[in-house]
Amino acid sequence: MTLSEYLDYQQNDAVYAFNNNGKFPVGVLSPQHFPSCLKNNTKIEYDLRVRKNRAFIRTYDNKVEYWVHISHLGYRESFLNFLVKHYYLDKKVITADWNADHILNKAYAEKFGVKYVRMCLLCKDQNQSYGRKFEKNMMKMNQNKRNIFLMDFLCAMKVLGVPIPENRNDYIIKKSNIVKSLEQMGVDFKGGKGEEELDEYFKWWSIL
Repeated sequence: MTLSEYLDYQQNDAVYAFNNNGKFPVGVLSPQHFPSCLKNNTKIEYDLRVRKNRAFIRTYDNKVEYWVHISHLGYRESFLNFLVKHYYLDKKVITADWNADHILNKAYAEKFGVKYVRMCLLCKDQNQSYGRKFEKNMMKMNQNKRNIFLMDFLCAMKVLGVPIPENRNDYIIKKSNIVKSLEQMGVDFKGGKGEEELDEYFKWWSIL
């Protein structure tokens, strides 16, 4: 698989995960904390190349995901080795312009009780722009700890390469185009109310 082919696959997979988010979490307390309705169809294997069970591979619906513990510092190398083994990527094409990234920000995950986070491959600029704005603001929020986080708008937008709004006014100007971009990639807005769903999400999180 070429890098371009993998990125196309990752995009389609992220859309599928968003549309079926109950089946595709992005953060869990432990491999044992996937929803009970998924356990019969979920296969978990720890990555034997990573010490202390700090990484595992999850197979569900013939899709293969890589997860790492938030304390695992060597996650880039581990994830790239996973991509080579399972998706036959040439590691040489994954230059410094590409980040191995936690779909759910790991500092946020740690603050609210999640220990394992799903990985993805992101353009460095896209990753850093989300880290500077949304994810930093999310750390200021207070909420109860939980055992699981599902794929949401913020995670999907980051993985799908949707540019981040600069502020609330920028969001208002761009939200129609954001919704159109997500719809073109296959995101399913219930009842065609994409802008309303997006408004509710950012109102709830207050991160703009």
